[in-house]
Amino acid sequence: MYVQLEPYVENAVCHGLRYKTEKGLLSISFTKKTNDSLEIMIKDDGIGRKKSKELKTLNQKTQKSKGMGNIQKRIAILNTMHKDKVDVLVADLNDNTEGTQVKLTLKKD
Repeated sequence: MYVQLEPYVENAVCHGLRYKTEKGLLSISFTKKTNDSLEIMIKDDGIGRKKSKELKTLNQKTQKSKGMGNIQKRIAILNTMHKDKVDVLVADLNDNTEGTQVKLTLKKD
């Protein structure tokens, strides 16, 4: 099974870390949770989704981003084909003020 990580990493850089005034941190980890599951964690200490949304320019607000929608559709298709083998959880960190975490759990057939 193939799950694309690039849109999540791109969002962390473009929407979270790019606007920080100091150096930011992006981490990607892979952890075997059980014999049948793998957890992929993408975590940044960027400005957070709320602040990023506030900073969007008028052009960015009128432009429809397709990256996240496309990956959500792809995961839905994979889950239909493979009986719910992919879970995705996106969470704001630090009381919605800084950082974002994306946790993907992949389950073995």
